[in-house]
Amino acid sequence: MKSSAIKPCLMAAAVGDSGADLRSLRTWDLSPIARRVERELGWSWKFVLRVEREYRHFIALAVLEPADRLGMQGPVDEFWHRHILFTQDYHRFCHAVAGGYIHHSPHEAETHAGGGSYQRTLALLERRFGKVDEAVWPRIGANSCNNCASCDKVGERDVLTRA
Repeated sequence: MKSSAIKPCLMAAAVGDSGADLRSLRTWDLSPIARRVERELGWSWKFVLRVEREYRHFIALAVLEPADRLGMQGPVDEFWHRHILFTQDYHRFCHAVAGGYIHHSPHEAETHAGGGSYQRTLALLERRFGKVDEAVWPRIGANSCNNCASCDKVGERDVLTRA
């Protein structure tokens, strides 16, 4: 499956007051999802591992910043979509890591006209985890390509391969 355009998504974290455990996030086996992403999107294994790391960062934000609506776009969104398809694992993952279900609420409007919640997510990622990997988290702007799953124009040309 190859996406011709990645639809930006927002997420609202429904995180319970108790039960959040970021240690589970660090150790959760995401290899079945990573293998599926590699196979379906034709990304190099090295790039898939970078995306998986950033997916973990995104989920950590959902736990650490539960009041914020976090914007999603690009390769991490593709990884998240595949994880959701593993419904039982995703359900257990959410409850183990966040103490509640992390909902996916797709919206397109906020990524236009400055990026809204997506830009806020990038700022939070940078504040919590350091420099944002722009090949994994594409910047929104007049000169940026937001079609990351369908081309190799994402920073390092040797990272993604065409399917």
